[in-house]
Amino acid sequence: MLRRAAAPARASAAVRDALKAASGFEGQQRFLPLLAGCPDADGLALVEAAAKASDAPTRSLGLRTLADWPEISAWTPLAAAYAEAASETERILALRGLARLLGEQNAKPDAQLIGRYRDLFASAKSDSDRKLVLGALAACAHPDALALAVEQLASPGVRAEATLAVKNIASLIKAQHPQAAEAALQKLRGISRPAGSAALLPEEPPRRSPWCGLPACSFQWQSAAGSRRTQTLRALPAAVAFRGRRAGRPGWGRIGSWNSGASFEL
Repeated sequence: MLRRAAAPARASAAVRDALKAASGFEGQQRFLPLLAGCPDADGLALVEAAAKASDAPTRSLGLRTLADWPEISAWTPLAAAYAEAASETERILALRGLARLLGEQNAKPDAQLIGRYRDLFASAKSDSDRKLVLGALAACAHPDALALAVEQLASPGVRAEATLAVKNIASLIKAQHPQAAEAALQKLRGISRPAGSAALLPEEPPRRSPWCGLPACSFQWQSAAGSRRTQTLRALPAAVAFRGRRAGRPGWGRIGSWNSGASFEL
């Protein structure tokens, strides 16, 4: 609304004047976040100073405003806040702001953006941090972004997220860079199914019929049409019931004994 009401520089000057006139932390709470709605260099300098304040409430307010800053000019102070965060909460807040800025730059990927991704991966403090960065990287349609995602496959803690990023980026760039996309997917398949993995699996023992080792017997049966058939089977216990099928019609029969020549009816 501030940017629609006036030029950003004029709106920012008005907010800064209100900040000077306001007293105490309540005044800061009211006016400091408004600077993100009319970004300029002077307003960013005030927000950056607040993010470095010694008192925790002002520092938190400044950092939250910095994390919401709509322009890439906030990258450097946010990166510094991430590296020097006094608490886990501040670190995550700064990282979310960095990831958001990267995601907004994905529409026009270039070498500088890829460098920022690379720097953020290098300074990541944990797998959770890398997962957040991978979430932004997954929408970056650039071959170098794909290469970065492939590099992250080497980290077991983020392999699932890196796999999704590789697949998504490969899909985004396959029309313009088919070779790079296919090479990354091939590497992904190789990691998913490492060479020689089959040899590591226990060999399944051969399956044997439950009738193996039993003496054979033969029997004759007669169909309703009058034809006779002779069948040789392994011996079955007496009076075992089983299911037969002829011409698609099931029937039940009983073998009457262990002796050859046992007969049954369908």
